[in-house]
Amino acid sequence: MASLIQDLNELLVKTRTAHEAIRAVIDEYSETDTDIVDGLEDIADAERWSSSGLYHRITQLDGTPTLLNSDLTARISEIDSLPDKLSVICEEHQDIARLAIDVLARDDLDEPTRELVTEISNLHWNTSDWCNKIIKQWSPDYSSEPEI
Repeated sequence: MASLIQDLNELLVKTRTAHEAIRAVIDEYSETDTDIVDGLEDIADAERWSSSGLYHRITQLDGTPTLLNSDLTARISEIDSLPDKLSVICEEHQDIARLAIDVLARDDLDEPTRELVTEISNLHWNTSDWCNKIIKQWSPDYSSEPEI
């Protein structure tokens, strides 16, 4: 079984990378899709909060926060349409929420860590719902129900 620090670092990698990917989408669409960008700014703020909270929690638990990132930003930059970019963001947020749920199932969580990870899970399910709503506006027959 992975240590709590390893699990929190895995969440940190995913939230940090999601923040970077969302910032890249914001930069790309800031001139053309301002309504979507406003929503993405809120999501970027939530990612920054999640990453910062995880970083500080890991250090408070005497762990070393990882500096690793994933290739999410590169993958999203290769996608042409905004709905398809949002679909990848939606899937990533569902993955983060599921990972948070796995962390919450641990027996060794202290209360501050449990509260942080619960909030991270909730934020990411909410983001997934927002992305699905926006995607449906472009493609009414689109359906992506998160699987837990």
